[in-house]
Amino acid sequence: MTTKTLLLPIILIIGSIITLSSCRSSYRFDTLKPAPYTLPKSVDTILIANCVPSTIWSDTSKFDKKLANDIVNSEKHLPKMLCTMASTTISQDMYLYSKIFTRSISLSNLCELADTICSTNNCDAILALRDLEYKVECDTTIVSNTLNETHFYVEYKAQWCMVFPNGIYKDLDIIADTTAFNDLHLFLKNGEVVMNEYYDNNIVSQVNPMRYAYLASEDIADNLSAQLTPAWETKERTLFYTPCFNFQSSLEAIKNNDWEKARATLYSIYEKDRTRNKIRAALDLSLSFEREDNIKAALIWCFKAQDLIKNNKSTMGEYAKDLSASLEKRLAELKKLDKQMQRK
Repeated sequence: MTTKTLLLPIILIIGSIITLSSCRSSYRFDTLKPAPYTLPKSVDTILIANCVPSTIWSDTSKFDKKLANDIVNSEKHLPKMLCTMASTTISQDMYLYSKIFTRSISLSNLCELADTICSTNNCDAILALRDLEYKVECDTTIVSNTLNETHFYVEYKAQWCMVFPNGIYKDLDIIADTTAFNDLHLFLKNGEVVMNEYYDNNIVSQVNPMRYAYLASEDIADNLSAQLTPAWETKERTLFYTPCFNFQSSLEAIKNNDWEKARATLYSIYEKDRTRNKIRAALDLSLSFEREDNIKAALIWCFKAQDLIKNNKSTMGEYAKDLSASLEKRLAELKKLDKQMQRK
């Protein structure tokens, strides 16, 4: 996702779905949700630094020599691979310039020298890999007395932080997950796992620790991007109506995304109809304003519906309560999103 993409209207009509039921419809639409972390507007170029000391995380004693060596080799390359992947992600998803700091450095030294490093590398901030855990694991299932099945997976946990020229840093959320692979071993040693015979004979040549490290790096980089860039999420709301002509007219206008026409009809229902239909109209009006990103107006109409509802435990009462909470949250999010969208 690039900034150019994000400059589209905050709420975009993408596959709105109306599912009909008795006097209610489920209405879905996509909105932009702000990233958890907001970069300062002044940040245009980011330096990617590795603060993780070189180490081997996996217990390789349970693997044959060749496979163990491949795992060790992949883990030696993992931090550098991860920083490269992060640099690519930053450039593509955030539309920022990114560079890689070519030497390893501790976080304390990085913070101490941040101003000099930023000045020397002509960057505005440093994205540092401050912690990383990674290990290759396998599970073996005994299929029969003479047949075993082994699946490989990796577990990883990473944490990044943003370091600014003044030496102050801000931790981002920890990224932790497990990725399983379809690679599999078949052994024929009366249930005993003998790795080397099958690995050396290429029966399990598809086991590729470097590929595991690459895919883990890709996943960590994607999760990093999710902390720094707004993302689309689907909202679900409810339309309330009756079989009467006016509600059917507004419903047809909503299906055509003609919110102005829908509101004209709903205003009339709210002004002239009985209380229960006023509530329906007010809730539908709330949705119409939310779809146009006017969250304050959407809240006003939601509150009007709540004022008319006598039984807060009713379907509309529970819905209006949940809707007002969701809209208040969206209102706070839009302020944050606006800051992210105005970044230079």
